[in-house]
Amino acid sequence: LAEIAVPTLVLAGGQDQVVPPESSRLVAEGIPGARFELDPDCGHTVRSSFRGYDTLVEDFLAEGE
Repeated sequence: LAEIAVPTLVLAGGQDQVVPPESSRLVAEGIPGARFELDPDCGHTVRSSFRGYDTLVEDFLAEGE
């Protein structure tokens, strides 16, 4: 993970029973400069149920070069 050298956004659902949110947080912590976002009410289907997903991802992408 430490070799990843691109902006990275890691999203996690607080109710995810497949990938525990703490595991996603550890992934983000292992990537230099990664941003971690947690939706406490979201499950595993982050793309379809993460609150504010579209805006969050669009804003993250707009920060890039």
